[in-house]
Amino acid sequence: MLRKGGNERLMWIDAVEKLKYYKERIMQELTSMGVYPDAIAVQEQLEDYDAELSIFAHRYAVAGAEFDVDNFNKEFAAIAEDLRIIYKLVNELAIKRYEEVREYAETHLAELRAMAQKYNVKTQFEIDSTSLGETVFFQASGFDTTIDNSTAKIALGNIEVHKGAQLACIFDAEDVKQENVVFTIGGNNCSPYELNHDLLKIPGEMTKNIYHYEVPEGEVINSAHALNVENFTPSTDNSYLIYGGHNMVAGRYDYHEKFEDTPLEFGGQGRVSFWVLDGTFINFTFSNAPKTSNFNGTSITKMKKHHKIVMEYDKGFSFDFVTDGTVYATRSQGVISDGKLYYPNGDNVRDYYIEEYTANSKTKLSGSTVTISGLKSDSPLKINTIAIKETIALDNSEDA
Repeated sequence: MLRKGGNERLMWIDAVEKLKYYKERIMQELTSMGVYPDAIAVQEQLEDYDAELSIFAHRYAVAGAEFDVDNFNKEFAAIAEDLRIIYKLVNELAIKRYEEVREYAETHLAELRAMAQKYNVKTQFEIDSTSLGETVFFQASGFDTTIDNSTAKIALGNIEVHKGAQLACIFDAEDVKQENVVFTIGGNNCSPYELNHDLLKIPGEMTKNIYHYEVPEGEVINSAHALNVENFTPSTDNSYLIYGGHNMVAGRYDYHEKFEDTPLEFGGQGRVSFWVLDGTFINFTFSNAPKTSNFNGTSITKMKKHHKIVMEYDKGFSFDFVTDGTVYATRSQGVISDGKLYYPNGDNVRDYYIEEYTANSKTKLSGSTVTISGLKSDSPLKINTIAIKETIALDNSEDA
């Protein structure tokens, strides 16, 4: 049985019902005797009853005694009262309290479903747009919207981004044409990225520090590992890009060192990728053209400061290249834990080039808005997602 609290003494709920029964019976007896059943008199007599016991209390008959019909009837009436109380409480627990629990559960489940839906939308968004970079703004509900005739304006609040970064503006709504949507960020306008892949350039330059690190000889690498750079303390306020494998390229399963005037050879089918830092050109020679690549022809003359090369091949494949840039096989964003900077992968590379982008590289853009024109009065505005991604958040490089 459940206990009942409140202002009453803490007791089992069946005891509460029994006390109600005893109290009513005492009041009836006092009234039948011509005595006014005041609270004190009733309470005094209630002290004689133990509400934790059943109302029914059998009195054994003495052998040879006359059958007591009145006592027999009283005992059955007591049994009936016990059963009535039990039925009432079971009914209350099975129906009333069940409904209370059900309503409580459904209310909280609705909140959980709403939260799960919110994070599902956010997760799916991140999966679908990872290549665009780091999300600096995301909203899927609760939009601060002002509507004037056929135009709606949505306030985005403050957005913090890196100086010199590029922003991709994401917009998704029911029955709204992308060409009718304009983002205004930092006083500059930009169309949704889905329309024509517009990017909004943020003025300024990022402050950057450079560090190098080599894994000590004999240390085994099979998971994320700390980069214990001398005279260096990482900060959670800063961001870190880590390039690994100097003069190496990443193959399908392993890494290959690039020696001067020596082509790299690959068998079967696969994919080759590497990064070129601070290069102005790269020239290729191929045994046969790659199946796909993120560049055209056999050379690139307009290179980004951090430029990723990707090629896919089938059958046998070999190639050579010449560049005035510095080549690294991998790139990952560093993770800080317990005051140490970690390379988050178990890649079998042993030398690293670390770029630290400091917190003072960031700027806060206030008063950002999204303006939607051409709305129809008979169609309610239903926005699914508004987001802003900082493309390749730290360096504006090409991430193919």
